[in-house]
Amino acid sequence: MKKGIIVLMLLAAVPVFAATFWQLLPQLNTNEIFDIEMRSDTYGWLCGNNSTIAKYDGANWMLTTCTGFYHVNGISATDDGNAWAVCDGGVILHYNGTSWSTVLSPTIQNLNDIWMFDYNNGWIVGNNVILRYNNGLWAVYSQAGMNYNWRGIWGNAANYVWICGTSGRAARWNGTTFTGYTLSPVAQLNSIWFINPNAGWACGENGRMYRWNGSWYTSYAVTANPIYSCSFSATNNGWCTCDNGYIYHWTTSWQPNSPQLTTQPLNAVYMRSASFGFIGGGQGVLMQYVSDIAVEPASVGQVRAMFH
Repeated sequence: MKKGIIVLMLLAAVPVFAATFWQLLPQLNTNEIFDIEMRSDTYGWLCGNNSTIAKYDGANWMLTTCTGFYHVNGISATDDGNAWAVCDGGVILHYNGTSWSTVLSPTIQNLNDIWMFDYNNGWIVGNNVILRYNNGLWAVYSQAGMNYNWRGIWGNAANYVWICGTSGRAARWNGTTFTGYTLSPVAQLNSIWFINPNAGWACGENGRMYRWNGSWYTSYAVTANPIYSCSFSATNNGWCTCDNGYIYHWTTSWQPNSPQLTTQPLNAVYMRSASFGFIGGGQGVLMQYVSDIAVEPASVGQVRAMFH
């Protein structure tokens, strides 16, 4: 009996997967970017030197007009008609949905960062000063043991706010008072971020990332460069940005991002999700974390020979 060969073509679908990566965006200008805040995937702000303030609409960043020349260090918004920014010299700016204007400030100290919870609750941190927003006015908040140059702030409720600054100091607001902590090894802390009350991070001028799990229990030597900002979308997904253009990614350890896209200092990172965020830095460098389809859907023929 003769044996023939039957060739069967089996069609198998190749699974689609998405790659995510940092991509340089066109510069808005050449002014250094100091802060970014994204309130949603379609609404956010950035700020920087020489009164640079830009708004994100879900597709593009657009510069807004601000009268005067300010070193704008931090920015925060509650909605499209209520945004705030802080500057050197104690200058506070407010956006009413149409334009920016200065508001009464109780200090001439440099103001470094701001966080607004709603129309009636907000905090500003600066050099040897903390300001609290209440009843439509900014006022100096005084508490013993809080005289530091505060650099960063993060919050998610009126009674849950963290700040960080010089001398390794971090402090938590519980709605009534701040509780202070000294992180070791001691260094200036530039930024702080919490995923939940038992998972938080702070980044240091000494290139270390400090980790919280109910206490500041450990730190990681990430880089020889100062770390300026950090942001997390989950406990196993975070980023930090550094001097000289370095970016590091956290999943279960801190790893450098490749390729390096710039040598400018990267002062701000904000992640809305694991696949969407922005970085800003020197000379107006602006990056977006984007998803790209690496493999298109296809049917691949698999040849199988069968004897009969």
